[in-house]
Formats: sequence, structure tokens, C-alpha cells
Amino acid sequence: MKLFTIYLISSLLFLSPMVYAQTERVAEDIDRQFVIELKDSYGIHALERLISSQFPSVSIQRKLSQSQPLFLLQTAASHQRVAVMQDLLAQDIVQLTFKNEAVELRKSPDDPKYGIQWTMDKIGLNQAWDITTGGTTMLGDEIVVAVLDDGYDINHEDMIANWYNNPHDQPGDMNEDGCPGDCGVDDDGDGLIDEDNMGREPGDAGYNSTFRNDDDENGYKDDTQGLNPKTGTDVHPFKSHGSSVAGIIGAEGDNGIGVTGVNWNVKVLPISEGLTIADVIEAYNYIADLRKLYNNSDGDKGAFIVSCNFSAGISNAWPDDYRPWCDMYDIMGEQGILNVVAVPNSTVNIDNDGDIPSLCESEYLIAVTSTDEDDALAEAGFGRENVDLAAPGEEAFTVDPVLSSGYGNFPGTSAATPHVAGAIGLLYSIPCAEFIEYFKENPSKVDSLAQIIVHSGDRLESMKGLTKSETRLNVYNTMIELSLFCGGTAEEIEITKLYPNPVENELTIEFSADPREEIYVEIYNILGQKMRSRVMNYPLYEEPLVTINAEFLIPGMYFISLAQGKKRVALKFFKG
Repeated sequence: MKLFTIYLISSLLFLSPMVYAQTERVAEDIDRQFVIELKDSYGIHALERLISSQFPSVSIQRKLSQSQPLFLLQTAASHQRVAVMQDLLAQDIVQLTFKNEAVELRKSPDDPKYGIQWTMDKIGLNQAWDITTGGTTMLGDEIVVAVLDDGYDINHEDMIANWYNNPHDQPGDMNEDGCPGDCGVDDDGDGLIDEDNMGREPGDAGYNSTFRNDDDENGYKDDTQGLNPKTGTDVHPFKSHGSSVAGIIGAEGDNGIGVTGVNWNVKVLPISEGLTIADVIEAYNYIADLRKLYNNSDGDKGAFIVSCNFSAGISNAWPDDYRPWCDMYDIMGEQGILNVVAVPNSTVNIDNDGDIPSLCESEYLIAVTSTDEDDALAEAGFGRENVDLAAPGEEAFTVDPVLSSGYGNFPGTSAATPHVAGAIGLLYSIPCAEFIEYFKENPSKVDSLAQIIVHSGDRLESMKGLTKSETRLNVYNTMIELSLFCGGTAEEIEITKLYPNPVENELTIEFSADPREEIYVEIYNILGQKMRSRVMNYPLYEEPLVTINAEFLIPGMYFISLAQGKKRVALKFFKG
């Protein structure tokens, strides 16, 4: 109690104002900040009473989650923080406290130089783009990939068409009724009506009526084009790092200018200034709430966010110290969002040295390291227990608004990670209704999609012992695996239909087979002599059939044979 008295008297001497019910954002000082988690049955009102009665030098900066009792608090001076955290932790309503800390962007410091987009062919996109170039699902859902980074060039020529635009929250009070969302309605499905950013409802002490401009009632005014958690708006700092990450995911393709992203068409949701733990937690909650609202409204509200990219973190850190952060990956995953994170840009074994968020234990999290053009490990972290997958990142060429050309090299794990996050977005656009139906009806099952992505990559000798999968991302291989949702079979090869029979000119064979293996098509006469043969790939996301020219055959009986490995099937047919 002596320590509590010291920092209380200190704050009074400096005449720090008592602020315990803030709803508008004020200048933040990370060295004075900490995150507090209340026990489940408590919320903003209980916290305000506690702060006003016992901790008058502490201000409530912002609520970090609409669904969890997580708040960012700030002391009057940095030297008070530890003592305040300890005293708060002793209170009955408090579950957890921890310091707010800065995260480090994981871009290699190498100077940019001009290059080409070798990374796209390396991960099989030259073949994958023959199947789809992104945009929407087979059911018409607009695919969204979220990015949490430092800032963006919102007006870059190659990105301007592919930023996400929130149709449910436009500038001002859209319906001009003076309420968040629609008056008297729980627009966001959180059990509260017309609440402000702190979860206060009209009539509650401290209710902030300025949130009438919060059209979708999610706690943020005019979040039309993403979110800046620092300001609570969609105004983003002009930054290179986030622009480059977004460009790899979704620079507009086939538009005659600049570069292309993994997706030619996709919607990138920008979250900026995600550079502290509090920002990360708040941003993740914002993203999770958007997807949850989409799920619960059958697509009428929210956004169909399928992945989130975070190319930053804290080195030499362990999950036990960052539980609320690590918990977010399961929370988001249960709504159908896979998170892709970057390991450090130094050759360290994160299994031994620690790293957050790479070591967070979640089946919905993919930790990515970086490889160069020769598939060797770049200057990047590794770990056979906690690094899931490699992706090309060294000297990736993409958007760079700082350079006069608007484009340049972007090396490091920060470049590797968005190849994976973007690939998840692209996969959702494959022409397979069964695939999208399954994951929309079972969003929490997307951990199985993560496993398919990780284990369908190209197995590399250079990754042996360095990652769990020992593979490098290959998007086309993943599309082959996912085709099993749409009629392929990994069990047997079978001819399901053969026509016309007898045949005069062209014979059509419908079949089922393993889409991962080549198919050998052969014609034999009744003496067992091979008359014609060809090798074909399984026709991904198309009707599995093959046509054979039979004009060269003389009238008689023949056999058509289809084979994959040791599996073979044959049927007889007649030439008329």
C-alpha cells in the first residue's frame, strides 16, 4: 500500500487531471500504458468506478474489444506503471494486466533495387491464374484480406481499385436518425443498443452521443476504408512497408500498369499503426467482429474476411506473457479467419529464442519464413517446431510509394508472409461451390485449410529441419488438393461413361481420378497391341473427361485404358 500512496501523491503534486470516462482519443504514451483484462462478469462501468475511487491518476484510453473486457489504460507518469499494474491485479474484478509494448516491423534493412516479380512463378501462380485470378467466391461473396501494418498509400495507382470499402459505414450519419446504426436496434449483434465506443448505452453516465456517425454500431465512427486504432478513424499514415505488403497481396492485375498481386482482384482491408500490443489486440477484435457479423447476418452485414497478414512481432518473447494476444488467433479462427505472421529477419531458432506471435499456439496461425530465388533460407528465422512454412521473400518486387517509380524491391519475411495471406484469398475464388459451401457452413474448420496449404507446398531439401512442413508455398499444388472437394478422388481411377459406342470419329471418356497425379490414356487392340497413347493432367475444376480421335482405327473391338501409378481401369468399345 505504501507504493500505491507514493504514486498517488506524485500524481496529485503534478496536478494530473482525473480522467476515468474518456470516450475521445487523447495523445498516447506507450511507456505509460498497459492492457487490463477484467473478469467475465465486469465491464466499463465497474472499471470506471474502480478507477475513479482508487486510481485517479489513471486514464482509460480505449476499449480494445467489443466482445471481451479488454481496455488500454495509461498512468500519469511512466514510473508509476508497474506499481499501478500490481495494485490493479489485486482487485477482485481484474483478471490480468500487462505492459503495452511496441512491435517491430519485419522488413529487411537492405536498400531497395529494381527487380522482377520472380516470386509469383515460384509459388505456382502462372498455373493457378489459369484457374482463377481472385475477387469473389462461387457464391458471390466479396473476398477480403486484412492487413495490419504501419500505414499505406491509399491512392497508389495499382492499389486504388482493390482497397476494401465498408458499405455499412460511410462518412457522417448515413440515415440521419441521430443514433449509432438504426435507433433502438442492436445493429452489430453484441447485445447492446445504440452503444458508444466504450459500450455505454443511451442513459448511461458518460454516454458519448458523437457516435451517431457510427453507422454500423461497431464502436468506430466512419471506418469506411479500414481502421487506424490510434485515432479510431480510417485515416492512414502514408507508409512504404504496409503499401508493399498490400501490393503483394492485391495489386490490381491485368490493368496495363505496374505489377500484379497474388490476387488480380481482391479487397484489401487496411489496418494502420498496428505497432503496439494494444493496437494489435484492438485490430484483431475489429477484424473478428466484422467476419462474425458477416457469418451471423448471412452476408448482409460485416465483411467476408478470410485471412489477415501481420508482418511484425516481438523477438525473444514467449506466449505465456502475451496470452490475450495469442488468444485472438483462436477467436478469429472460429469465425473463419486464418492469420499469417512473419518470423524475425535474422537467422535465429525461434524454438529456442522465442518470438511473438510465431509461437502462439493456434491451429489457425501460419508462421512463415523467407526463401531466396534458389529456395535457400534467406536472412530469416527458423524452427522445426514453430515455423510452419516458407515462402519467397528475398528481393520480392512490388508496390513502393516512396520510390519515384512507385515500385521496387521489398525483401525479408515481411514480403514472404503476404504471399501466403494473399494465396488464402485466391483459394477462396476457385470455381468449386462445394469448397466454399463447406467453409461457409463450417467456418471454424478452416484450420484444415491451413494444413492443406502448408503440406501441399514444394518439399525442399534446404528446409529440412528448419520448418515443420519442410515445404515452400505452392498455390497451384494447393488448388490440386482442394479439387478433391469437387469430384476428384484419392482412392481409385474409374471410367464412369464411354460414348458413343460404337464410335465413328470421336470417343468421349468421362472418369474420376486422383487430381494430384498424371493420367495415362491408352488404346489397345484385341491382341494387346498399343494403338495410341497420351499423358494428361487432371482437368481441375472442369468436367473430368477426355476425347480421343478414333478415325484412324479400323472397324473392330478395342480397349480404352486409364492409368495412374499402379491403378488401372479399362473398358471395351467398338469402332463402326
